[in-house]
Amino acid sequence: MKKVCVIGSLLVVLTLSLGGSAVSKGTDTGATYEQLRLFTEVLSIVQNQYVDEVPPKELIYSAIKGTLRGLDPHSSFLDPDSYKEMQVETSGSFGAGLHTGDRIVKIDGLVTKDMQLPDAVKRMRGRPGTKVTVTIVREGWTEPKDFDITREQIRVHSVRSQDLGNGIAYIKLRQFQEQSPHDLDQALEKFDKNGMKALVLDLRNNPGGLLTAAVEVSEKFIDDGKLVVYTEGRVRNQNMRFSAHAKKGYSKIPMVILVNQGSASASEIVAGALQDWGRAMVVGTQTFGKGSVQTIIPLSDGSGLRLTTAKYFTPKGRSIHGKGITPDIVVEAPKDPAPKDRPLPSPDPMEDLKKDVQLQRALDVIKTMRLIEQQRPEGGQPQAQAPSPTQTTTR
Repeated sequence: MKKVCVIGSLLVVLTLSLGGSAVSKGTDTGATYEQLRLFTEVLSIVQNQYVDEVPPKELIYSAIKGTLRGLDPHSSFLDPDSYKEMQVETSGSFGAGLHTGDRIVKIDGLVTKDMQLPDAVKRMRGRPGTKVTVTIVREGWTEPKDFDITREQIRVHSVRSQDLGNGIAYIKLRQFQEQSPHDLDQALEKFDKNGMKALVLDLRNNPGGLLTAAVEVSEKFIDDGKLVVYTEGRVRNQNMRFSAHAKKGYSKIPMVILVNQGSASASEIVAGALQDWGRAMVVGTQTFGKGSVQTIIPLSDGSGLRLTTAKYFTPKGRSIHGKGITPDIVVEAPKDPAPKDRPLPSPDPMEDLKKDVQLQRALDVIKTMRLIEQQRPEGGQPQAQAPSPTQTTTR
């Protein structure tokens, strides 16, 4: 079985039958075998003459990691433990970790400077109830501090919502996990019962996640049968199309999507699809541009291969990879103040939202969209133009 991953994080997406034995027409098998002979020659020399004896498995794993590291930043080798961690990440539930902003310099006394991320994660996670000591550095501190943390089972809630008044719903989607479409459904149903008239979907700093979740989120807002995203790769069965199969949707409600540089992958799929179909105005700043497909291929010893196999395109054929999604209205966020000057978060979430420049611009756009809707003759065409998709910058 093979699984497709949408982002650079350890997140899986869709089960596919890819016909693993397929070989590209451009592959020169003779040249490949010639180079493999060179590889086995080097392997034999290292095993027999290297100063320290190295287990064959360790040598092979290192060789595989080096091969994939040379391809692109998103292709990698997952040893059995890392492969299991990847599956845990996908579920949205995991053992205790630290909050954003703290720089971890030691884990149980081991320096993290040259530690790979999967190794650090593996050392911090563990059975609920057990303890781990982490040494962290925080901006403004004169020296590192040790924290003894008791591991617990944590469920990441991917959806946060707020009623902004006047029938405007605000939903922030933190990432695309298995339960994200269900959590989004619950929030939408609650707002719908209370007379939702417009929606702001906040995808800022959402790094992506599952492709299936991105498609399920998109299809809540576009008509049944419409294309959400498609992929193109070297192997024919990597060319896939994902269309909406809406059951209960919200395809008519005025809508704005907030994005920024931290919006990547699955976030870009949703924003691109709704932008292409004219279903939402996209407000904020240029997105990250991570639009390649990683196929997770299980290997015989319990390890796995994460390999870039295709690229994503929006319904209108725009490539996401390396380009990202350009907002209809560009609104730059104010620069963050120095840590010592940052105000503490308000206990009232509405107070923080009122200070959000990009969100306030989104509300202005929604007001314009609702005015246009009110001027629309019943059964006719709107008499006023929607906000221009020409780039507008607000600081």
